[in-house]
Amino acid sequence: MPRQPSSKKKIPTELWVALIGLAGVIITALLGSPILLEMLKRAPSPHAPAAQVQPPATQDVNAPVATPADCVPSGLSELPATAFATIRPLEGAISQVKMSTLRYEYQTGLLLASGITVDFKKMRSFELSNPGFTTDFAADIAIVFLDCATHLDRIQSQSGSFLTAETQVGQMELHILDVKRVDFDW
Repeated sequence: MPRQPSSKKKIPTELWVALIGLAGVIITALLGSPILLEMLKRAPSPHAPAAQVQPPATQDVNAPVATPADCVPSGLSELPATAFATIRPLEGAISQVKMSTLRYEYQTGLLLASGITVDFKKMRSFELSNPGFTTDFAADIAIVFLDCATHLDRIQSQSGSFLTAETQVGQMELHILDVKRVDFDW
């Protein structure tokens, strides 16, 4: 007796491979999500006391760190156009630039891992701490605002993640993970 064709259609192997790959990408994105990591950090463990979130450790012991305890609110909502930035790299010379020329990935502020973009003209300073930047290409960031409020976040690095500005001697370009600290003054 001849076999009857099955009414079930077989899913092509290429489609299975694509679906498995898509599932892997989604799982990887979820596991590496800064939002999920932040939720896991904040969730108290029933066996351990809740940890206090601390800003990244100061990498330059000679540079004063503005904290809410010793910070005096500026009374400004934004820095004036005449403000300048002092950029301290992990290695190399300190640069002083006009804030109006400062850019990060061609923007006038920092795009953080939380999805927030913070404009430079709202900042008093920011400091990066990147103990594992060679493995995860990210850094912890502590931003101190003009009113002395502090925001702790992460900043993700990509191939075009450069801090650029115009100095007195020419164009400056520094990868964001090579930045230690930036202070704004007016």
